[in-house]
Amino acid sequence: MLFTLPAHKCAIRILVDPPDYAPAENWVHRMLSVPRTLTEWHRTLEDMHRPIFSANPVLQSVLQIPPAYTPSTNTVPDIWHHRAEAADQLEGWLTQNQAVRFQMRRLFRAWAQRRMDKRVIGEEGDVGTLEPVLPRDRVYIYDWSTRSKYCFHVSTLHRHTVAALRFQHMALSYPQSPKNPFTNIPWTLGQIIQLVDLLHAKLWDTGRRSMDNAVQIFQRSEYNLQKYRQVYGYQLDRDCARRFFMDSTSDYWEDIYGEMLNEIVGVIRPVRRVTGSLNPHILSRSLSKELLEAWDRLVYAYWCYANLSRMVLPNICSIYDLLDETKGLYRRTEEFLLEQRTLRQRKKVLPRARVGGHPRDARTSDTESERT
Repeated sequence: MLFTLPAHKCAIRILVDPPDYAPAENWVHRMLSVPRTLTEWHRTLEDMHRPIFSANPVLQSVLQIPPAYTPSTNTVPDIWHHRAEAADQLEGWLTQNQAVRFQMRRLFRAWAQRRMDKRVIGEEGDVGTLEPVLPRDRVYIYDWSTRSKYCFHVSTLHRHTVAALRFQHMALSYPQSPKNPFTNIPWTLGQIIQLVDLLHAKLWDTGRRSMDNAVQIFQRSEYNLQKYRQVYGYQLDRDCARRFFMDSTSDYWEDIYGEMLNEIVGVIRPVRRVTGSLNPHILSRSLSKELLEAWDRLVYAYWCYANLSRMVLPNICSIYDLLDETKGLYRRTEEFLLEQRTLRQRKKVLPRARVGGHPRDARTSDTESERT
């Protein structure tokens, strides 16, 4: 008789009439009464097809002369002598048990889905835009933990999935497993597989566009974050650093950006006499747009060289090219600040604007009006 246990394990309880010696009883109990997974059962049945040998000559003689075997559908043959026949019989029972088990699971799944279809969350408004979702843009996912059926807009679900796989903090990438936007609970493996398949079909049907590169690599990595990190980790770190250093509104941007500027000053000081006097102008974003973009690219290149040991700018191949670029950018920044300082000084020296006549005539008219 077979009993289905949790975690997809099965135990076979069989009463076998062993020979007069104890090893048979212990062996049968050890082989058949231990709960095993389906793979472990197939490995055990393969072992039962192999012949056994014993160092005891008396026992070996008994094994060589097995008793007559009569096939029967209700009993197990003598496992000690007819191991192959017993393995075939047990494999048939195990297959039948699995068929019944999965048939019951299929029935229970259909019954549970009919109940969850009555409780749909998200059809009245999208979780991202709070607007009604059109039928052609809807994506339905069943959540067995909450026993509910969730409705999402295909773009919202795609955006949340990409945000989880590209999650970053302080210029470092920390990819996370996609979560349910309503409950903030990570999706299970089955839900992630269904989610990616639905995204691929819906995005192509509605907008004729493919999924983000991160989702595609996550799918090719068998939905394993560790494999995903090994395959896509370098590109993730590059993208996260570029977005972080070029967005001055992000958290901790001023602290990390300032530390990188101080390190650049320490690197360039032996080559060119510079100080950190330019750092406040760069951090306050008081330079021209062209210079600020150049500084962002330079800080991003130094960060990748220090943390990833790679040169990421197209026109820079070595540390010497990076130093030359740094010296040229320092020179351009100093020239821009000098030009701005000169313009401010000229504005202070220029006389006040007057409307007709000489300033002396204006002062005379003011004095005569006061006397009158």
